[in-house]
This record gives sequence, structure tokens and C-alpha cells, in this order.
Amino acid sequence: MTAGGSHLAEVVLTLTRIEERPGWNTNRIAERWRQNTGNITDVVELQFAASSFAAGDAIGLQLKGRDIEQLKRAAVFLKAELGRYPGVLDLPDSFRAGKQEAKLDILPAAKPLGLTLTDVARQVRQAFYGEEAQRIQRGTDDVRVMVRYPESERKSLGNLENMRIRTSENVEVPFSTVAEVNYGTGFSSINREDQQRVIDVTGDVNRSIVTPEEVLAAVQKAVCEPGTSFGDRTARCVNNSYPGVQFKISGEAEARGKALGSMGATVPLALMIIFALLAIPLKSYMQPLVIMSVIPFGAVGAIVGHYIMGWDLIFFSLLGIIALSGVVVNASLVLVDYINRQRRQGVDIFEAVTN
Repeated sequence: MTAGGSHLAEVVLTLTRIEERPGWNTNRIAERWRQNTGNITDVVELQFAASSFAAGDAIGLQLKGRDIEQLKRAAVFLKAELGRYPGVLDLPDSFRAGKQEAKLDILPAAKPLGLTLTDVARQVRQAFYGEEAQRIQRGTDDVRVMVRYPESERKSLGNLENMRIRTSENVEVPFSTVAEVNYGTGFSSINREDQQRVIDVTGDVNRSIVTPEEVLAAVQKAVCEPGTSFGDRTARCVNNSYPGVQFKISGEAEARGKALGSMGATVPLALMIIFALLAIPLKSYMQPLVIMSVIPFGAVGAIVGHYIMGWDLIFFSLLGIIALSGVVVNASLVLVDYINRQRRQGVDIFEAVTN
């Protein structure tokens, strides 16, 4: 089905229940689809997504600079570098060439005639697009009357060379004597950040082969000059081969970094609130510390468990450790409350703890 234009297409594959396709998870199906599709001629971007939700692109790097040609070369270099690593898939960039356009430049001979580039451009627009002379009301419609060259004299850009430009003294001169035209390709969109042009290079990874963290760490060593890194907010990663271009991390890694930053600011506050909520009913400052002392032990157990199972410690692991902190605090609170009730009944503290 199309999405946003006739040049865009999206194919959605609906899967049967997982019990009916043992051994075929979504990632494996996407990989088989990718292999069977192969290369498509003249395609601008081709992606295979196996998940309905993602925090961002698995691999995302942003290139920022003022020279668009340097940015394009740096994007090609970066995609080639990322493509060297096994498990890295679908490496598009955000640069899109636009339609063919004619760029006008004024010649030195035009200045004595009092002509500027604005004058030439305005007359060229009037000749080929037209100038509104009046509007006529026909019922509910508003009809514009445009004055321009006859259709036979504006069929091609070649007619531009034959048109005549009128000077401020109402004298007509050939276009070729006061201006020149260069044909090129424009931009379909222009993305800027901090008054600099931006190109995003994104990609996906097969997490059974490699993780995004491993790829980004390896690419950083190959791309960044010593003393700079993707995560450095004051001096972004730079490369002397592409002067004026800065490399910045984006996508999933950027979202994860922001989440970790906010987490680092809110976790201490959450611990203080937990301490206050425990201290009020227990009427003690020491017992809440005893209860909360189990939190590091739970975190250590989770980290050791990752190591034993051979799993990487990822962002979702940290969320699990935070959730685990609530579980161990609850268990510790139940234990301390039981000891307090036993003590109020006159049981010795050692016996109350050991029972």
C-alpha cells in the first residue's frame, strides 16, 4: 500500500500465531524476506522492520556541517564503515536529491545596464510561469488571468537562451549577454540544526550476531579522532578527512542516553521518598536504612545473573534492576516488621531475627 505518495510503498506481512510457526520468530522471517528480495534497482531506501515498537533506530549517527558536499562524502564513508561489520543491516541516509533545476547567474556585462540577478530572475519567472494581470469572478470561482510567453516559446529550457531581458531604460538585450544558466539538481528537503546542514545515517542490526553498542564502539575508534567521541556534548566526534563535519550519536543510543540521564537525576529522589515513607510508620531513622540496604545486593545478583546466562547488560536490564529494588525492599520491610512484632512480645532480638 502507498503511504504519502505514489513513489512510496509499504508491505505489511501478517503472521500466524507463534504456536503454528515454531522456530520462526519475527526477526528470522524478516531476514528471510530480506534475502529473497535482494537488490532493487534505483531504490532510494529499503527497510525491513520486525517489531511494531522501537525506541529509535538501532544504529543512528547524525552528521552536521555547513558544506553539503563534505557531508555527502562523510555519509558514504560512514555507511561503508558500518557495512563492514557482520549483522549490520539496512543502511540508508536522510539526504535526498530533488528535481532538476536551472540556476541563474548574472554576468559582469549586466551591471552597466543596471540589471541585478533579482531583475533577471523576475523576468524569467514572468516569461515562463507568468504574471497575474487580473482576476475575474465567474460564479463562485476566482479565475486568474496570467500574462506569459506563448506555449510554443516556453516548452523547453532551450527557449530560455532565446528570450530577451528588459533593462531599466526599457531596452531589450539577449539573455545570454547578461546572464548564464547552469542546470543541476536541487534538494527535496533541507534539514538544519543550529544553522548547520544535517544528514542522518541509520541502520538495523541482527542482535543474535552483534549488538548496536558493539558496532558503535568499533565505529567510533575507526571514525573519531583521538580526544573526541560520539557521546561528547562539547566536542562531537570529528574526522580530519572531512573538515567541518561533526559526528553525533542519535537513534536508539541517543534515546537511551537521555533516559539514563533522567534516571540518574530521579533515582536519588525516589530513594529519599522511599526512606521518608518508611521512616514515618516505623518511627525510626535506622530501620529504613536497614531495609534499603538490600537494594545493592539485589543489583549485584542481577548483574551476576546476566554474566552467568551470557546476556548483555542493556537498558532494559537497568529497568529490571530498578523494579527488583522494589521487590527486595518489600521483602525486607516484611522481615523488619515481623522482627518488630516479635520484639514487642518480649522475644530476644537474636531469636526474633533467626526465626
